[in-house]
Amino acid sequence: RTTVLIENKIRVLIVDDSAVIRKIVTKCLKACDQIEVIGYAVDGEDAVNAVESLSPDVVILDTEMPKINGTQALKKIRENHRDLPIIMFGSHTHRDSEAAIEAYSLGANDCVAKPDHINVSISDIGRVVESELIPKIMHHAGQRITRKQLNLRKKRSNAEHDVVAEKNSNQNERTYLECLNGVR
Repeated sequence: RTTVLIENKIRVLIVDDSAVIRKIVTKCLKACDQIEVIGYAVDGEDAVNAVESLSPDVVILDTEMPKINGTQALKKIRENHRDLPIIMFGSHTHRDSEAAIEAYSLGANDCVAKPDHINVSISDIGRVVESELIPKIMHHAGQRITRKQLNLRKKRSNAEHDVVAEKNSNQNERTYLECLNGVR
């Protein structure tokens, strides 16, 4: 198992039409030193725009919202952001549910089910955020950071290769010019 050190906070965008849910999720995420809530969206249309303007590291996306629902927003976000971790957080995204299967097929990285019983309390939602959502945010953000680090290494390696090739090319050019000067 690889441990990834996260130097900067994980920038999270919360997308949910319920102000109460946004507030509870925000409060729980702010308790985690490695996570920063950078913005909110109240529907799928706002989510697509917020992803473009805020460049989050992870998106928490509700499934049922007005205008554009979560799965439609997921599809639109994936058009330009294939590697952005998106975690669906909805009442109907229970393991193996139709909503979860559809979300995974459209590119969701993970699904977490909101408590959906009649007498759901703030503490019930908070427990789900702390026990399921935060670990998944950390996991998927860590994978994304690792991919970025690997891409940087690859770019550095390619750049180093280009420098060596250029040095060799310059050396060959000088040797050729020296030979030409010696012939004259």
